[in-house]
Amino acid sequence: MTAHFDHSIATAIWRLDGQADKLLDTYHREIAAKGLQTEKMVPALRFSTSDVGMSGANLYPIFLVGAESRIVPLGYSIRTEHKNGVDMQYFEEQLGLVYAQFEKALDKQVQLMNIEIRYPVTTLMRVLKRIKAPKKASYEAMDYFVAIHGDSPCTAYELFMQMSDVIFSAQCDGASGLRIAQLEEIVSRALNVNWHEYDHPGDFKW
Repeated sequence: MTAHFDHSIATAIWRLDGQADKLLDTYHREIAAKGLQTEKMVPALRFSTSDVGMSGANLYPIFLVGAESRIVPLGYSIRTEHKNGVDMQYFEEQLGLVYAQFEKALDKQVQLMNIEIRYPVTTLMRVLKRIKAPKKASYEAMDYFVAIHGDSPCTAYELFMQMSDVIFSAQCDGASGLRIAQLEEIVSRALNVNWHEYDHPGDFKW
């Protein structure tokens, strides 16, 4: 679908349209059962290879959401480091794990749907600060969330989806492929936080 290359990283995204129904059947049923609203989602894979920073050849399950194909990172990457003894055969074996990783990633999304958040605006900002998301983009994501949802209770899933705006803002600003990949890693950290730890009343300060 898209590709980028510079001196530090080569990265490409492949849409998995043909596998969407198989991969997302349970996911869509869970969304419908919980009455959640969502835009059209397409499963995809980001392939990145680099000799600096995120060294290695890595595959990252992602969603492409809405008409703008906004990137939502799903975690559970498959990583192959650049080191002696790692060849294409090994990488192809790792590629065979893609569907298993997608299933794990979608299970995590369903878990987020079951986490109720009482104070969504401050929880959103506390988690964004915790994962070291960019400050300006974080406040923009918060403003967009408030414009749509207000401060009514929601789920951790809805907050996580909103966090993808941090990535989309960078894309709109013309950020490099390396920076987009870095932001995907940052946002995916939110998958492993204890959301209840950040869900409490009180003012937020960055």
